[in-house]
Amino acid sequence: MKEIITLVEFKLNEWIDISEWKEMSSKANWIVGWIKWFQFRYSGVDNDWTVYCILKWDSAEDSSKFDDVLATKPEIGKEFERLCDMKTMKMKNINVI
Repeated sequence: MKEIITLVEFKLNEWIDISEWKEMSSKANWIVGWIKWFQFRYSGVDNDWTVYCILKWDSAEDSSKFDDVLATKPEIGKEFERLCDMKTMKMKNINVI
């Protein structure tokens, strides 16, 4: 089983205050923090309001389970869609070597 890193990039909507993103990011850390096959999540925002997240999973199969976890928390998905410009989202899984 190979560990996987997921790279995520997206822009925040222009009208969002950065404190709103910090609160959402904190919620995301809490949600994934208790998942046994999840290793870590880091995120940052640049001056152009682009968010970069790095997530590490035990395997590719485990990374795909995250959508199932989010499905149990629909309020988080709605909040994420309010804050983020979903058209700009890019996601890529990379094998850890």
